Amino acid sequence: MIRILILSLVCLTFAAGCGSKKKAKKKAPAKKEMKAEMPAEEPRAENPEHPYQLVWSYEGSTGPKMWGDLKDEYSLCKSGKLQSPVNLKWAQPISPKRTLEYDYKDTELRVADAGYTLQVKFPAGQRAYFNGKQFELKHIEFKTSSEHQLSGNQLPIEAQFVHENELGQIAILSVFLIEGQFNAFIEKVWSHVPGKKHTERLVPALLVNPKDLLPSVRTFYFYVGSLTTPPCSEGVRWYVLNTPLQMSRDQIVSFRKMFPNNSRPLQPLNSRNVMNY
Repeated sequence: MIRILILSLVCLTFAAGCGSKKKAKKKAPAKKEMKAEMPAEEPRAENPEHPYQLVWSYEGSTGPKMWGDLKDEYSLCKSGKLQSPVNLKWAQPISPKRTLEYDYKDTELRVADAGYTLQVKFPAGQRAYFNGKQFELKHIEFKTSSEHQLSGNQLPIEAQFVHENELGQIAILSVFLIEGQFNAFIEKVWSHVPGKKHTERLVPALLVNPKDLLPSVRTFYFYVGSLTTPPCSEGVRWYVLNTPLQMSRDQIVSFRKMFPNNSRPLQPLNSRNVMNY
């Protein structure tokens, strides 16, 4: 009789254990539901691969003073004699003038977080003419505070329009942004920043035109310099407009929260001529 009771208890215990295992298996579908609720991946442009992984920065052991030592191809950052940015001292405008013309068109907004700045990127067909030579606008990028200075004065933000021609030559049209009125172009860009670093966001329903971020006055400083980021390639034609545009204080603060300091320090002029046209 005692054996029968013991066997009965063992069977009941085993049955309870089996029952608990069966219940545990029933919980598995709940994990699938949790996965379905995870946030979707950040929308990207057609090409998900972007060359935005950086080995340099704006501070510490990978900052501007060390760029030339980080890679052999960055050596000009240290040894170059035509480096940018520079201090632009006011001088009497000269003539005959260099010409500056552009034929920019409305295009879908594409904003990239390049790791070191925001870029507004453009497809082929956005043309500018520097002294009669045709260049294509590749992107606009923003620096704070301004990389170039005007007679020793650094301004809140500098927008740089990076162009390239069929020979691979680079021309950069630069405009200063100062505190003032709300800027509609800037607001479109700031409102569609990608949610992840090193990605792009394409907004097909929203059109932008690069000319909306340029002043009507086209007087500018011209000099030959370099890229202000590695590899610091030289021979870049710089056209720095000396009439600034305005953006609101909140818009300036918003950018500085994303990129507190992304401007390269001033570089020696080394007897170069800076012309005011």
